[in-house]
Amino acid sequence: MSSSSSSSSTTDAISPSQPRYTPLLTPSNHLQIKLTKDNYLSWKTAIIPYINGNKILHYIDGTTAAPPQHIPSPTSSTTLIPNPAFTSWFEIDQLLLISCSGHANPISSCHLEEGNLSIPDYFQKAKSYADLLASIGQPIHDNDLITQILAGLPSDYNDLVTSINTRLEDMPIDELFGHLLTHELRLEQQATCHDPNP
Repeated sequence: MSSSSSSSSTTDAISPSQPRYTPLLTPSNHLQIKLTKDNYLSWKTAIIPYINGNKILHYIDGTTAAPPQHIPSPTSSTTLIPNPAFTSWFEIDQLLLISCSGHANPISSCHLEEGNLSIPDYFQKAKSYADLLASIGQPIHDNDLITQILAGLPSDYNDLVTSINTRLEDMPIDELFGHLLTHELRLEQQATCHDPNP
C-alpha cells in the first residue's frame, strides 16, 4: 500500500495501472516517400497522418520534454533509481529517430545554376524553387529570386547582369525573363554567325 502511494506521488513515473500507449513506429509500411528538395508537399501528406496516428507529434515539436533519467527511490530519498517514464520516453524517441532517419533525406540548399538549361527551363527551375519555399511557409521576395537567378547565370551574361544590378528601380520578374530570353537568342545568333560549319 505504501509503495503505491509513493509511486503515485512521483509524477514522472508511469503507474502500472495506467494503460501504456506504444506508438506503431513501423515506417516501412507507411512511409515510402523519402523527403527531397522537390517533394515536400507529397512527403508532408504522407508523414502527417503517420505522426498523428502514432500520437508522436509532442515528441517532434518539443511539447513533451524528456522526463528525468533518475528519480528518488521510494525507500530512500537519497538513492536514485531509473525512472520508468524516462525509459519509455527514450524507447519511443529512439524508434522515432530510426524511423525518420531511415526515410528522410535532409533538404539540401536549393542551388540554382543555369548550366546547360535554356532560359525558359532555367526560369522554370527558379520558379519551382520559389513555389517550394512558399509551400513550406517561407516565400521568397521577387528581388531575392532575381538575385539568385542572376547569380546562377554563366559569364556570357555578365554584361546584362551588371546592367540589371546597377538599375536604381526594381525590375519586375517578367521583365527580367524578357531580357534574359533576348540575350540568350542574341548569343545563339552570334554562335551561328561565327560557326565555320554552317
